[in-house]
Amino acid sequence: MGLLNIIRRMALREKLSGWLKSEAGKSRKQRRTLKQIHTDLVVLGFTGSYGRVAAFARDWRTDRQYEQQTTGRDVFGPLSFRPGEAFQFDWSEDYAVIGGERFNKQMKAKYEALKGAGKPGKVALIAIMRKLIERANVLIRDERKWAQNAA
Repeated sequence: MGLLNIIRRMALREKLSGWLKSEAGKSRKQRRTLKQIHTDLVVLGFTGSYGRVAAFARDWRTDRQYEQQTTGRDVFGPLSFRPGEAFQFDWSEDYAVIGGERFNKQMKAKYEALKGAGKPGKVALIAIMRKLIERANVLIRDERKWAQNAA
């Protein structure tokens, strides 16, 4: 008799887990309440109280939230690339100080020349960014440090 009760409990746990998973995928208004689920379990032969069903549902939700936090889209996986293979950009308002100067004189001169030639400001700025990316790529590839007069 004890083994039969254990098997029946395991089957009811599986059934309840399946129902909870199914209900979690539905909108709030379409879900059954835990009282309705308890009533359905009683029809299947469950002799426990509503409190046991509610406790199981709480534990099930906690486990499910933990699983969702540790798997899928919420996992942080750092990207790794070989030097010069890829770039990441931060479009923030920060600036770099190179050699104690807030800008690169050569790049500023190139920017002013592009603007003087009639290029819009954004086009000139993108051309300078491309030039800096090319220089950064060469420095990374050749494992060199930045020098103010680098070509």
